[in-house]
Amino acid sequence: SERNAAEEERETTAPAENDAAESENLMLLEEDGIGEAIAFYSPRTAVSNLSGHTLFCLPDGTVEARGSNAYGQCMTQDWRNMVAVAAGQKHSLGLRADGRVYAAGDDYYGQCQTGSWSRITAVAAGYDTSFGLCADGTVVACGDVERYADEVASWTDIRAIAVLKEDRGLVALNGDGHILYAGVEEEMPEISGWDDVEWIDCGYMQGWDLIGLTEDGRVRTAQLAEYTPYVSGDYEETLYYGGLDAWEDISQISITGTPGIGVKKDGTVVFGAEADERLQEEVGTWTGLLAAVSVSSFDSPCVMGLQEDGTLLQYVHNSGNTQLADMKSLSWVQAVEDGMEGGILAGTADGQLLTYGSGILIDSLERELQARGISHGDFAGYAGTWAYQSKNGTIYGRDFEESWSEPNVIQGIQLW
Repeated sequence: SERNAAEEERETTAPAENDAAESENLMLLEEDGIGEAIAFYSPRTAVSNLSGHTLFCLPDGTVEARGSNAYGQCMTQDWRNMVAVAAGQKHSLGLRADGRVYAAGDDYYGQCQTGSWSRITAVAAGYDTSFGLCADGTVVACGDVERYADEVASWTDIRAIAVLKEDRGLVALNGDGHILYAGVEEEMPEISGWDDVEWIDCGYMQGWDLIGLTEDGRVRTAQLAEYTPYVSGDYEETLYYGGLDAWEDISQISITGTPGIGVKKDGTVVFGAEADERLQEEVGTWTGLLAAVSVSSFDSPCVMGLQEDGTLLQYVHNSGNTQLADMKSLSWVQAVEDGMEGGILAGTADGQLLTYGSGILIDSLERELQARGISHGDFAGYAGTWAYQSKNGTIYGRDFEESWSEPNVIQGIQLW
């Protein structure tokens, strides 16, 4: 049948732009004795970010992970022959060139149970869900998917998949250019005419939005649902990714954070309309890129890039009082993070508190220290959302409740 012929062609044919990557994949697989390559490296799936950790699939088939490793989601150092990655909330997926899928991190809902999957050509991850696109155009799933697993299993002739944020369901592009949806939402708009799209993803623009990337580098967008902003007091969350439809010659795009960012086929970057001038000046000088991702938000933008030679680049909006190069003569150093916000604190031998990083955490720390009249030199470190100084220099925090009543704890600072 025509469908079977199309499926066979999709299984055996790699995009022309991936010829070099295909040759390298085949060579690596032959050296390792793994088998036939059916999945191929692409900048579009070389970087993935969600909820505090970021994955980079390097051109040599290894995977670098950055960010929170609280559940082991960054334990990817032994992965080889990988061609794509997908980051969930607390787990990670890696697609091997022979169509097998590796997983690391939290497995509470069974989202890491991918060992039986085979002949997978693309992967997607949600908060507690994992999905694989099979070479025959069907989709496999594991994790917290009971509510819509049967519908996903019924799909055929699927070309691309993407998880709707907050695990609201799975979106798929079929061979006819129609968008399919399975999940917890009662209604989704009819979207068709996406025949020229090769890759899709979901993000927050003015709602749950869908983006698509065509072979010739154009960006398609569609709104799946209206977005209700988070409001607290005088603060109202606003998310906006402007100008994506005007982008051309794009090889990779990311809207997991703010600003939206794309990499052009010449290895340079373009930004959504919300990117500030400082970020554009610094990240705009990057060249030789395969992929880039924004891993933070308006108040504290952080952008990471992957170059063709495997080098990782990073831009952090620094709201601290120093630069990393100036952190010298230190008596202690502590990393701080809360989701996508974070930075580095350090104390010097002469009693100064040095701060480097992004956003609310560092600002809150500075305000609380000042309000409580605590000297920078007396502050000893940070843990969880609580920081404690003890007489012997030990740090006590939210994750160590049994230590809160210790008599040697003399000061506590709540940052949130």
